[in-house]
Amino acid sequence: MNSPSEIRPPQNVPRPSPSRRAKIAAIAVLTVVVPLLFLFVVEAVIRLAGFNTELVSMPGQKIQIPVWASQDRNFFIAQDVFQQIKDNMLPAEAAEWLGCFRVARDVQYKLKPDSRFRVSNTVNRMELKSGLRVVIESNREGFRTRNLSKTKRPGVFRILFLGDSTTFGWGVEQDERFSDLLEKRLNAAGTGICYEIVNLGLPGYSSYQGRIALDLYGLGYSPDMVILSFGANDSREVPKVVKRMIQRPNWKEKAAVALSGLKTARLLQKIMITRRNPMERIRAMRTAEGSEPFVTLDEFRANLKSIIEVGRRKGIETVILPLCCPLDYLAAQSALAKRENVRIIDGTFILLDTVQAIQQGQREPALARHYEELYGMDLLRSRRLLYVTNDTCHPNILGHRILADALFDRIFRERLGRLR
Repeated sequence: MNSPSEIRPPQNVPRPSPSRRAKIAAIAVLTVVVPLLFLFVVEAVIRLAGFNTELVSMPGQKIQIPVWASQDRNFFIAQDVFQQIKDNMLPAEAAEWLGCFRVARDVQYKLKPDSRFRVSNTVNRMELKSGLRVVIESNREGFRTRNLSKTKRPGVFRILFLGDSTTFGWGVEQDERFSDLLEKRLNAAGTGICYEIVNLGLPGYSSYQGRIALDLYGLGYSPDMVILSFGANDSREVPKVVKRMIQRPNWKEKAAVALSGLKTARLLQKIMITRRNPMERIRAMRTAEGSEPFVTLDEFRANLKSIIEVGRRKGIETVILPLCCPLDYLAAQSALAKRENVRIIDGTFILLDTVQAIQQGQREPALARHYEELYGMDLLRSRRLLYVTNDTCHPNILGHRILADALFDRIFRERLGRLR
């Protein structure tokens, strides 16, 4: 065996010649640098020229909706409103709320961050007709909640809300939501504990987005309690191909989301969209592959169980608050809550159960009179839930107050009594 001193580095190892290195550099410039420079120039020109890359006109229709909502993977969020506008059941401005949102990685879409909008309550025809608008303000992460430090101070108890448009507070002001009303009432109890609310609810969200939102955003706030409200959108039928695009995107779909922040990409998408009607595309997809619930019952149970288990590992208490939930999804939540030993509070039952007291003037008489004047007694007799909801589903101002009272009484009243 040769000694270390006898080991010599290999001789005559071929090294790239200067001309070969120059060729490699030239190829790199042509394939990477030049396209990036070209993209930078085109992006700058589009921005300076002020091209509209946000809205697209539907073929043959005098309706404009945001480019992001016109894409196949997102259009099912907008299709009901779009169809009602086409049928002259809603005015064109009923679609303006879609402009508050943008595509987001993993959770599909969020509000535009650090923004403020005034939008119509599209689910309430009476308020829409009267021109009533509410303010939507987003935080830096794109949710309808205030900016809070991720570092939780000592003596702070944080409650994280996950849910859909009912949790988001569709049709009411930010401080009129049951989440914000609960925070105010808890802090007025004088226990020495500071309660902070983080509301990550967004219209159209299902337990699929909720599970991801918890992991990506919610856990960063170190919540002590999670209150979740899902089911209404989980059961919504969508084409199977759309569900696959959202939950199992291929590399092209991932690239489209990654590039959605560029005006160049949005302009190209806009040009493509103007050549086809997304409503017809969705119908064709449904015909070709069929449809199914966006989240099946089995997937629903798995998502909720995942949220509960994550919370349990981190010492977070979970409360389930069904709102406007189909009966089969409500039954699945009830069974899961019993199995996992977590609290469940049926919000829709609470709203309906309170209507008689409202009619008798025992709860919020001033607000009750407001809705009686808005709808008329004949309509309220046939649709009692309009006392507490905008459309028999989304809580109105009165409904949010009732839910805040119920959460306070059923979760916190006894605890606060022990702290005094």
